[in-house]
This record gives sequence, C-alpha cells and structure tokens, in this order.
Amino acid sequence: MNRSVFFRKKSCVLALCIFVWFGTIHWAPSYTNATPIGAWQFSTEFGSLQGEKQWYYRYWNGTSYMDMSYDTAGGFGKWKGNEDKLLLWKKGFSPGLNSDAALGWKAPGDMTISITGNMIRSALEPQLNGDGNRVKIMKVSGSSITQIWPSSGWQVLYPGQFATHALVVSVLEDDFIYFQVNKDGANSNDIVYWDPVIRQDELPLFTIDKTEMVMNPNDYDRMQMSYTDTPVLPIYQAAGDPYWIHSDPFHGFTKMRGPADNPSQTFVWSKTQSELFENPNGHDGYWWLLNIVRQTDGSLLAVCQVGSAGPSQDRYRIGLARSTDEGDSWTYLGNIVTQFGDPAHVNIGGGVLFIKDGYYYTYFLEYGSQGIQAAVARAPISEVMVAAANDTVSNWYKYYDGNWTEAGLGGNYTPLNADPVGANVTGAYNTYNNKYYVISGSAFSSTDLIHWTDEGEIVSYFGVVPDARGPFPFYTSYLDGDGTATDLQVGQSFYIYFMQAHKWDVNTPLTEVTKELYRTKVTKTSSSMDTFLASEAFGSTQGEQGWYYQEWDGSNYTDMTWDAVNGRWTGSYSNNLIMSNVQHPDVADSVRKWIAPKDGTVNIRAHNGRIATSSSAGGDGVQVRVLYENSPLWPSSGWQYVGGNDTISMPERTIRVAAGDAIYFIVNQYGNNIGDATEWNPVIEYVKQVPWTRDDLQPVKYQASADYGITQQKGAWSYQQSFWNSHSYDDMNWDYSMSMWKGSEPDLLIWDNGMHPDVTDAVRKWVAPFNGTVEITMNDGHITLADTRGDGVQAKVLKGTDNVWPSIGYTYIAPGTAIPFPKQTVNVQAGDPIYFIVSRSGNHYFDSTSMDPVITYVPFSQNKTVTASSGSVNAALAVDGNDATNWMASDGAMPQWLKVDLGQLHSIKRIDTKFNTAERWKYRIEGSIDNIDWSVVTDESTVGTNSQDATIGVYSFYGSLGSYRYVKITILDTETTWASIKEFKIY
Repeated sequence: MNRSVFFRKKSCVLALCIFVWFGTIHWAPSYTNATPIGAWQFSTEFGSLQGEKQWYYRYWNGTSYMDMSYDTAGGFGKWKGNEDKLLLWKKGFSPGLNSDAALGWKAPGDMTISITGNMIRSALEPQLNGDGNRVKIMKVSGSSITQIWPSSGWQVLYPGQFATHALVVSVLEDDFIYFQVNKDGANSNDIVYWDPVIRQDELPLFTIDKTEMVMNPNDYDRMQMSYTDTPVLPIYQAAGDPYWIHSDPFHGFTKMRGPADNPSQTFVWSKTQSELFENPNGHDGYWWLLNIVRQTDGSLLAVCQVGSAGPSQDRYRIGLARSTDEGDSWTYLGNIVTQFGDPAHVNIGGGVLFIKDGYYYTYFLEYGSQGIQAAVARAPISEVMVAAANDTVSNWYKYYDGNWTEAGLGGNYTPLNADPVGANVTGAYNTYNNKYYVISGSAFSSTDLIHWTDEGEIVSYFGVVPDARGPFPFYTSYLDGDGTATDLQVGQSFYIYFMQAHKWDVNTPLTEVTKELYRTKVTKTSSSMDTFLASEAFGSTQGEQGWYYQEWDGSNYTDMTWDAVNGRWTGSYSNNLIMSNVQHPDVADSVRKWIAPKDGTVNIRAHNGRIATSSSAGGDGVQVRVLYENSPLWPSSGWQYVGGNDTISMPERTIRVAAGDAIYFIVNQYGNNIGDATEWNPVIEYVKQVPWTRDDLQPVKYQASADYGITQQKGAWSYQQSFWNSHSYDDMNWDYSMSMWKGSEPDLLIWDNGMHPDVTDAVRKWVAPFNGTVEITMNDGHITLADTRGDGVQAKVLKGTDNVWPSIGYTYIAPGTAIPFPKQTVNVQAGDPIYFIVSRSGNHYFDSTSMDPVITYVPFSQNKTVTASSGSVNAALAVDGNDATNWMASDGAMPQWLKVDLGQLHSIKRIDTKFNTAERWKYRIEGSIDNIDWSVVTDESTVGTNSQDATIGVYSFYGSLGSYRYVKITILDTETTWASIKEFKIY
C-alpha cells in the first residue's frame, strides 16, 4: 500500500466528530462459550480427583505447591487448602491469608501450547468487595519455577476489574502450569472468577499482557472528568509525551498530558462545548470528538458524533471538526454522514477513521431490515483538506452495491459483515502485517476496509460470570508499543486503552462506575511456521505463506489478478472474487490454493469451523469442496451444498503431504451467482502425530453406571430435568446427603443405574464426543420398574428432538415389569445429544426405574471389505466384531498384511488391534486416500508391542491419526506364531 498517506508533519489538527444522545454507542461482540475441540478447559473438566483430565488443585505456601483436599461441606463440591478461605471450585479461586490458591495443569507430552482465558474479581457489588487480588501464571519444569504471565509483576485485579490473557509457551512432558491467585492485602471477599483454557491445536493470533489501571477515580476528579463518555484520544507529538483529549458535551471537554502509563499526569484545561468549538456555519447538536489525525498542513482533523440534531433535536450525524492550535480550540466544519432515511432516535455510533490509497474512510451504524448494521463512507483526502481550510466539508460517499456512489448525507448503503466497526471505537493500521484493525472485545481485521475478519477475543470476561452491562471494553483507543501516538497506526506491539463496564448493582447509574481508564498491551503474533490461516496471509502477492488465488474453468486453474482499488483478487469474470475470508464464484469457480512448504501431516479445517453464505438477494446457494491434488478430501465425492443465507459445519481433515503438494478450496456458483459471497477462512496446520498407548485416549464405550459421578459432563454424561415434551432441559444439582442428583422437586432423582421422575421428567443426557455410528443398549438388556405399587412410568430415548426409541411417543412400563430394550444404531456428529427420559404415567409415586444405558461406537472398519496378503478367505473375520474369530495368514512367512476399505474418507482418532496371542508383535500401520500412496500412521517395527492388545490414537488435541479411506496393518515379525488378528477396529 502507499504509505505516503500516513502524514507525519506537525503543526495543526482536524477532527471527525461523532455523537450519541444519552451516551455514545458501545458494542457487545457475539461469542460462543463452547470448549474447543482439543482443549483443556478448567470449567468443563473440573472434578473431584487430583490429576483427572490433567488438572490438579493445590495451594502455594511460599515455598511449595501443596495438594488441597476435596470437600463437600455446604452442599457443593470444592477443593480446600489449609485455611478456611483457601478454596478452588468450578471457575472460582479464593486465596488464604498466608497461601495462594493454585490451579495446576500437567503436560501430557512435549508440546507448544497456548494459554488463554478471562478473569474478573468479585463482579457483584465491587465497591463492597475488599481490596482486590493479584494473579499470575507460573511454569514448573523439574526444579525450575518461572513466571510466564504477566511479563512482569502481578496482574492486579481491583474489585470488579476484568482481564484477559493469551500467551504461548513450550512445555515438556510432566511440566506443570499453575494459575495462581494471591490476596493482595486482606483476604476479605477475595473471589476471582477465572476459566483458563490450554490448547495445542491452534496458537492465538495475538498475545495479551496484563491489564493496568492508568486512571483511577481520583485522577478523573483531578482532571475534572465526570466519567468516560468517549475514547480518551492521544494526539501525536514530535517530542515528549502525547496530549490526550476526552469529550463530554454535557459535563465538559478535557485536555491532559502524560506518558503511556499515566495519561493524566498533567491537567491542561477543561472547557464547555461553547468554549471549545467555533460554529461558523450554524450547525446544531452536541458534538463528541471520537478520532483525531494530524494532516499534512499540521492541523488536526477529528471525526465527530453529533446528537440531538435537526429541528426536533432527535437526529444523529457524523461530522468533521478542525483545530490549528493542537486541540485547544476547534471549528465545527459540518456534517458528512446521515443515516439512510434520516430516522429519529437511531444512534449513528461512529468513530473509526482510516487512511487508504488517498482516501479517508469512516464507519457508522445504519438501521435496516436486519437491525443495526455497520456501514462505511469515504472521501478523497485532498478534497477534505481543501474544504477544511475553508471551514466546511467536502462530499463523502457511502459504499453501496460494490460502488461508492451513494451520498454520505442520507444515501443508501451495503451493510458490512462486522457490526462492531460502526460503534464508538477507534481503529489503527498495523504496519507489522499491513492490516487495519478495530477492537471491540474481539479484534476485527481488514485489508480492503470493506470485508472484515474476526481474529478473536482481546479484552473480555465473557464466559466467566454472567453480566448485565456487557463483558467488553468501551471506547477503545491506541498507542504504539513504544508509548508514542502515531497517527492511526501501530506496530507489532501496541496498547489498547478502554473503559470497563463492571457488573454493578443495576440501580447504580453507569456513569458512576466508569471513572477508570485501563490499558492492555497486545502483540500480533508472527505466523507460525506450522500454521497457515488464509485471512492472516491474505494480501496482494501470489504465494504469500503458500496461498494462491485462482479460478477453475472446468479444465484449467488460472491465477487471478490483484484489484488494488478494492483490495481483492479478481478472475476473468466480474464476480469471480477472493477476499481475506470470502470467496465469490462466477461462471468459473473461485479457488484458494495452498502449496505445502515441507513434508508432514497437516490438519485442515475452517477457522471458526463453518462455511457461511449471507445472500440478501434470494440467491440459490453455492457448492464447495476441498481437493488434495485431484483427489476429494471433503466431501468424499462430489460437492457440499450450502444454501443461500445458510451456515454449515466443515469437518476437519488430516492428511500426509509432501513438499509441493496442493490443497484446493473451491466455491462453485451452483445455479446462478446471485448473492454467492461465501465466508470461508481455511486453516492448515502441521500437526505432531503422537501415538498414545495410555488409558487417557478418547473412550469408545460409555456406560451410565460406570461413568457416574458428582460432576456434570463426566464421561460425557449430564443429569437434567425437563417438563413433559418441552425439549427444554435444566441441570440438576448433586445432593450430598442422598449421594445422587436431585432436581427441583422432592422425588426428581437420578442415581448410577436408575431414575425417578416427579411432576417433571428425569433426564440422563449423553453428548457425542466425536463423529461416528453408535449402538445404544441397556447393561442388562432391560428397563425395569420393580415396584408393584405405582401406576407405571413412560420412557423414551431421543437424539436431539427426534425419537430413537420408541419410533414415536413413549413406551409404557407397568409396575413390577422389565421390558426388553432393543439395540438401537444411531449416526452422530460431535456434540449431538442423546436423552434418556423417564416420565410419570399418572402420579409419580413408586416410580424408581432401573435404566443403565450403554453407548458404544461402532468401528468404521466393522464388516467392511478386507483383503490380505494371504489367508484372504478368513480376512473378514478381523472386522466382524467378534473376538472369538480371527484372520490368520496361510503360512509363517513374514511380512503379512491386512487391508480394510472403509468405503469413504474418515478422520481417524483411534485404532485398536487385538492380536491372536499375547506375545511381542512388530508391525506398521499405514493409511491412504486412494489405495496408491500410503502414509505411515504408526511404526512399531523396531521394538514392537509386548501385548495381545495394541491401541494407538490421539489425545484430546485437534487432529487425528489421519483422514483415510484405506488402512493397512503389516505384521513384520512375531515371537512364535503366524500373523493373525482377532479384531482390527478403526474409529
């Protein structure tokens, strides 16, 4: 891009101003709170056993980490140290007077991990909750103890304060990571809610250091600031500390000067709107300065939000203001943007200002058929400067239907794909990766200033505790990592400044809790040599990080051409396009290609697990597929259809590649190309394949009574209640006096192998941990109501809302009877729920029902086509599900092989091999997608396994043993017997 548009001369100042009546706009980003596949998350894996799911519950006494004891007093499970208040529970930390609460995680192997999470200090009534806490993250490797976050000191959490962390660290097997909470003075009301997540599968796009308070309520009073009503804006200076300006037309505008860690060091002035602004053109309304840039003539230009405008004082505008004396006085130049239709009482938001290719771009909110949406307008910088020098504004134009033709004042617009960029936040151009960023909870990036990508959460406490006011930062602004205010741009590391909206008594005005200013240091991570994210690498160069932008005409792949005006790749047809995370087909297919830089195993997935279209023009959808060279990876054949304005999940695929191999992500127009913009952000990551022969592999069999415990979700089981046929479920609570799960009614109970309904149904839920086919049975083959005194019960099994058994309705079970439960075979996707429901028949007396479900995954290999090097007539016996039968080679010659055709491509998580005898077996397992080229899955040819049973698989991180259709085991040597296998099970 042309860097000359970032002006550095010093003398005067222009400002774009944006206002919101009854307060400026903030925006809550949309989040999901599901634990990502391949992660260890404290809240979902909290348990009653030390070391379960790698978690340990300990305290730090100043010299050592000591085990806590599990305690059930008070009606809920928690871990307790050697002091009354020294506790750990699900999402909760409470330090003692003399010791820190310390949650530990033990590394299951050598790996590089990311550690992310949100924390908040006692969010309820923070003004009553003590003096705060201190937290840090430690790494213990052997006898070495190292602090790994924050970069220095402690993260101080004042009452009600939240913070976010993101870091990357390498660990060795058996290293410990400790999440440590200290009292920081007294330990009164010192509860910290913290839900860390550790994952190996995908490193964060940013690392996030500690959150620091840089202005406290006393500083606000000293600066004559009533509260934070807009971003606190830094102004670039040639030398010395930056100036800072805060806008509040109701209580006064403030100017101060200070360094990055103390903006309010020196008070400069406080002025009313009439004292600060000149208004030569007679414009009405209240004006907020929301973003400031220095122009080439030295003046300052500000984007303003205008509120209470128009004859009825109920309209909103975006305007411009200019200063020629370093912000000590401003001239309001005029309005540049009004909303389509100029509606009354609709907040226009605004604040973001960017410079690109000789234009100013500004963002705002419109209100259309889909609710509040972000939009953008622009104007040539040269025209803006000429008009500003004459105390007026030039014409601005909104982006609409691919062009910049709609008037900024009242024109139509095309909504953008990231609503937060239109809210009261500022933005910055990142010189490290040449992208534009807006941060409002999450970081949104763009290369063309039209299409935006959500790169993940930066500052939030979402998921830690519920919040009525918004788990996100208000009114963000930026400084470069060296503490300088460089106009609208930052480097690899930078500070984000924001106001926090605490969880407070809902009767307390928001203005009374926003007299604090915080900052967090954020660093853009360099792209991993082993991780390739399409949007991260997107740019104007073919082959950057292995990514290419092409079209397919049915015969040939042809490179697209870079469109510098719109910041996108364009094919030979006008609508054949590729943006950072969007592809649009035309007559030819839109193709994003990746070339492997080295040999290895790669995991292929979508960044958010999804592919989405957002047609507002009645499009007919698209077709998508992924190819490895010329072979289909997904779907297994043909195309995957995505309807117009639809979202689908993309399953992960893992495959062995050689340097130079190509992976193609292809979008086809299906019928026509109307509304075919398809959001698809592929991730390709080299994965370390780790065979595990330990018991912590993902289970393939789940039995209610065997997995039963005092925590929800243990063994994939949960314990719930539901009102008759409502399909709405609420968790039960563990009753320590009864040692069972209890609902909201006296007789609503679930125990290890049974259930008792009350007026409400008793529900045992199982959630599929991965894709496959499962068989559902009962442990003794029956559902039994032994008591003869009641009027019977009704039972059913559901997958989601669909009946599994019986085919419709319920099955009645009479008192004193046991009814057979027929085996049910069900296809599941990861996350699918299976519900086992017992309901009263008439009344709920004497309704104790024995029901012990067993859910077993069926191997992909079961009863599939098998061939062998010899003894082929018996080869099918290795996949018949019967340990009493076996395949055996026709003689004792070595090597011998057995090969299974799974029928289609599967992402394989586990392989169980039962050899015919208990002795040492040396073997190798390989996989292939085409029965021609083979990849080694595991090689036991040197040492072998000294057991009849051999299991390999992956632990709980992203990835698999590979995505294959064909799997072959080659037996290389045995001690005494011929090559022979009882069961070869592939999951």
